[in-house]
Amino acid sequence: MIGDAGVDYSAIAFYKSPDDPMRPIMVTLTGIAMPSDHHRKSEAVADLLELHGASPDSTAEEIRLPVGPAVATVTEEENALVVGEEPIHVLTRQLTAWIPDPDGTTIAVVSVMTNSFQDWEHVCTLALDIFDSFGWEPLSG
Repeated sequence: MIGDAGVDYSAIAFYKSPDDPMRPIMVTLTGIAMPSDHHRKSEAVADLLELHGASPDSTAEEIRLPVGPAVATVTEEENALVVGEEPIHVLTRQLTAWIPDPDGTTIAVVSVMTNSFQDWEHVCTLALDIFDSFGWEPLSG
C-alpha cells in the first residue's frame, strides 16, 4: 500500500512523443483492488456505468477486455502552477478501467494519467494495451 490512499501499485514512466521527439510524455500508472457488494460481473458493470455515468466530472462506457466486460472512465482536471507570479495551466487527463473479477466481488481499478495533453491519443493507446494485458490470477499457497 502506498500512503493512506490505499494504492496497491504505482509507477511513473517518461517517453518521447512520437509526434515530437523533443516533447516528453509523463505517464502515471496506479492500481488498486477493492471489494464489491456484487455477486455477478454483469451487476458490477451495470452499477459502475450508472455511478460514473451520472458524474459530471467524467465519461463512462462499457469496454470488452480479454478478462470480460469492464467500465472505462475518462476524467479531466484543469489546474495551475504558479511560478513567481506566472500561472502555468496544467491539464491532467486520466483513463481508468474498472474491472470486476469473475464473480463480481472485487473490482480492479487501473488508471493511466498524464498531463501531456498533446499526446493524449498515444497515452490512450498505451492505457488500452495495459488494460488488455490485465488478468485475474488465483492466489497460490
